[in-house]
Amino acid sequence: MAEILAKDFLNVLIECSERAARISRRCRLDGSLFPLLVEEKEGSDRFVQDFKTFADVLVQQTIKFHIEKSYPELRQNIYGEENNEVRSIDGKKVTLNITSSKEETSESLEQALGAERRKFLSCLLDDIFGPAETNVQALEVPDILKLQDVGIWIDPIDATNEYVQGSEGIPSEVPGAYRSGLPCVTILIGVFSTVTHEPLIGVVNQPFIGAPEDGYCSKIWWGLSIGGTKVNNLPNIHLNSPAKAAISSSERPEIRKSLSGRSLLLIAALAGLLR
Repeated sequence: MAEILAKDFLNVLIECSERAARISRRCRLDGSLFPLLVEEKEGSDRFVQDFKTFADVLVQQTIKFHIEKSYPELRQNIYGEENNEVRSIDGKKVTLNITSSKEETSESLEQALGAERRKFLSCLLDDIFGPAETNVQALEVPDILKLQDVGIWIDPIDATNEYVQGSEGIPSEVPGAYRSGLPCVTILIGVFSTVTHEPLIGVVNQPFIGAPEDGYCSKIWWGLSIGGTKVNNLPNIHLNSPAKAAISSSERPEIRKSLSGRSLLLIAALAGLLR
């Protein structure tokens, strides 16, 4: 199988994340259509309520399509949180397929959204197939990736509850983080070694940065750890003492109690739950 430059692969993932961000914004900001395309997941053991939206599935399928288009060898090594089934606006289960044919893709979208929403469908097709322009570029790193040793995990819309609620962001005490709201929503693409299972590359796209009246834009973060190369585009944030721990608002009481004696607890969405 092919060997590729890690920076080229990272740039493809960054562009995929921006296409996904455009889709997530377009679906969420259509106030009349969005509520019709949300369904509650059953049997979740992590949240009181957990949702799946049309945007989740379309985002995942779009990312998958473009990675496969650039690197067909990875077709069997791309995984994600969602399957490709969505509930249409009339309540039927529909399989969403994105192919290199705009006509076939449009027909698949019509099954979910209805043919009468032609303008919205046309915009979605532009989001899926149009160029993805970002001002983020990967650094010039010399490292090589062997495609046969690479796997990809996609979490198409993390913080789905915040996405569904659609409220404005409430900042956290953690610099650049939020307690709740649309700025908590992220699109996550992770690359890992199928040999060692170690993480290699990560891309995080926040699609809802800025004020809604001015139009949301994306903030994209990335990191790369291959061999001795460990680089990212994160800002250097120096937190003053005492030690601080960012935790989820859903964290278990015993974890809070354990940490509170050793550090100042700060609430930040997507901080994750300790097991």
